[in-house]
Amino acid sequence: MPLLRSRSSALGTGLLSAVLASSLLLPVETGGAEGDLSRAFFDMSLRELDGEPAPDFALADLSEKTYSPKDFSGKVLLLNFMNTW
Repeated sequence: MPLLRSRSSALGTGLLSAVLASSLLLPVETGGAEGDLSRAFFDMSLRELDGEPAPDFALADLSEKTYSPKDFSGKVLLLNFMNTW
């Protein structure tokens, strides 16, 4: 019996997670006021440099090796900054 309860508990938790995730994404997908705001922030965060050199900066990876845009000269470079709060 304990095995049955843990399976149903896991199913319930998974279902609850899916419903919560769907409800959080719904305003963005439906284009409501929140969707417009999300789109505005997304549009502002993307910008093409039109052949201009990238701003000079350096970032370290998890092994503390430092990279700068110069390291990727001649290549397409996509930076994705994630929040971790």
